[in-house]
Amino acid sequence: MTLAGFVLTVLAAYMIYRNEVFLGGLVFLVASVTDMIDGSLARLSGTETRFGAALDSIVDRLGEAAIVFGLVLLFLRTGNDIGVILAFLTLTTSFSVSYLRARGEGLGMVMNESGVFTRLERIITWAVGLLTGWIIAALVVITVFSLIAMVQRVNAIRVGSK
Repeated sequence: MTLAGFVLTVLAAYMIYRNEVFLGGLVFLVASVTDMIDGSLARLSGTETRFGAALDSIVDRLGEAAIVFGLVLLFLRTGNDIGVILAFLTLTTSFSVSYLRARGEGLGMVMNESGVFTRLERIITWAVGLLTGWIIAALVVITVFSLIAMVQRVNAIRVGSK
C-alpha cells in the first residue's frame, strides 16, 4: 500500500508538471487516502513492523518532495519565480518539522503529534491548493504553519533537554 501510494503521488507530480493541476490534485487525493490507510491496515492485520513505519515515513517525505518538484518544474516552465522560491521554502520547512520530531525522539524525548500543522493538515492544504488552483496560497499556508511547528518542536526539545 505504501509503495502504491507513492507511485500515485509521483504520477500526480507528473500531472502537475504537465500543468494538469486539477487532475494531479485528484490523483494526489487518492494517493493520500492510500497512504493514510496503510498503517491502519498493517496494525489491523498484525503485520505492523518498525521497518514498515520507517519506510512509510521516508516514502511520505519522498512523495511530498515529488509534488514540490512537479510544482517547481511547472513554475520554471511558466516563469513563476515566486512560485519556485515558495516551493523551496515549503519543502525546507515541512521537512524540518519532520526532522525535528525525529531528532527529538532520537534524543529520547516524546515528540507527540500535538502542535500545529501535522501531516494531515498539510495533505488537506495541498489538496485544496491543487484542486482550486490556489497553489501559491497553499504554499504560503504550509510554509507559515510549518515555521510555527518548527518553533514549537525546537521549544519542546529545549524544554525536554533540561
